[in-house]
Amino acid sequence: MTISYPQAAVVLRIVWEDFGTRSPELSQVYTFEVLPKRVSVSLNNYKEADTFDVELDYRVFPLDPRFIRSCQITIHIENMERLVDERGKAVRIQPRAPSTGDKHNTVLMGFVDTHNIDLNDNTKTVLMKGRDFTSLYTDIPWTGKAVPLSQSVDKVIEGIIAQLKTTGDIKVENRTGLPTLPILSKIAPDLGELAGTRGAKRKESTWDVIQEIAAKAALIAYIELDKLVLTIPQVLTD
Repeated sequence: MTISYPQAAVVLRIVWEDFGTRSPELSQVYTFEVLPKRVSVSLNNYKEADTFDVELDYRVFPLDPRFIRSCQITIHIENMERLVDERGKAVRIQPRAPSTGDKHNTVLMGFVDTHNIDLNDNTKTVLMKGRDFTSLYTDIPWTGKAVPLSQSVDKVIEGIIAQLKTTGDIKVENRTGLPTLPILSKIAPDLGELAGTRGAKRKESTWDVIQEIAAKAALIAYIELDKLVLTIPQVLTD
């Protein structure tokens, strides 16, 4: 029988509410690494954002979330394989970012949407709920500038991402196994011009447009941590 010893850690990057004071101290990003009481991560289908619930002990995180303007979160989970090391010292998870390569223990990167604080005689907890970086696209209506379709599918999507200030750091990764992807105008001449007026008429999100572009090339687009991945649909049988 195999026994696992999973542990979780969260890294919070917080900008505090300045209440209109424009304080330079409150406009900075403050980073906190916290061991949570409970973590739940739901990995949903590629068209939806992954979601999470994180419960923190107020004694470990003695900060009122109502004073948070925005909070980016990175959740790390790893099977530590044991409780103590050879010297009898407690084993603790060390957050390792995706930039460290295959040995990273990051399972989700996203933003906190809602938070709640519960202080009473029995419990002192802070509950945070949110979604991964897919929410950056699902929450933004498509109002972008016209995108030239005479480029490969990945380049068209990169052009859409570049228009959004909040998602400029997200890179597009080609995992199709193909050295180059097809030119969009050749495979989807009926797509028309991807101008902002189109979104106003159809009430589309930016994620809807990205999904349609990928589907025209028979591809799947999804967010994996801090990357937008393009891949070929997989099947289990012939």
